Amino acid sequence: MLEFTEKLLFSPIVIGQSHLNIDSQWIQKVKVWCLSNGEHSSSGNLTSTFTSDIQAHEVDWIFEVLEQIAPKNCFVSSWVQVYEPGGFHPIHNHAGEVDVKTSGCLFLTKGISTYFQDPLHRNQTNCNPEVSPGDVILWDPELYHFSPPVKTERIVLAFNLNE
Repeated sequence: MLEFTEKLLFSPIVIGQSHLNIDSQWIQKVKVWCLSNGEHSSSGNLTSTFTSDIQAHEVDWIFEVLEQIAPKNCFVSSWVQVYEPGGFHPIHNHAGEVDVKTSGCLFLTKGISTYFQDPLHRNQTNCNPEVSPGDVILWDPELYHFSPPVKTERIVLAFNLNE
């Protein structure tokens, strides 16, 4: 299992951070899997497996990487998103899902991280610095977050955990 370090996001809100070494061929395979199994959203200019019948953690070769984050029985849901240039994801949280205790993201491309909204000062946001393939962050599912429009392709594997 990965060890996560805590980073202060907004006082008293912290997020967990870690890193996995991931092969670029595995990342390409995840992208192809998403484009084959996901739905394209023209409004967000992205393809996502969020509504797919197949959860990413249920795919054996994907779970071989995810098992470094948590055991299979801890995953409530997992999905891949491939953002095209200009792609974005509006502000949202994951509080509505049953049994979700932690939300997270495995970044598969280099770029800007997820932005988080300060729960006490809603007009303030904060994001991790630039992320690299293999960076993992964990956060409270009630924390609102979003992905602003990207300039280049962005690939993330997002998940919710019950631990």
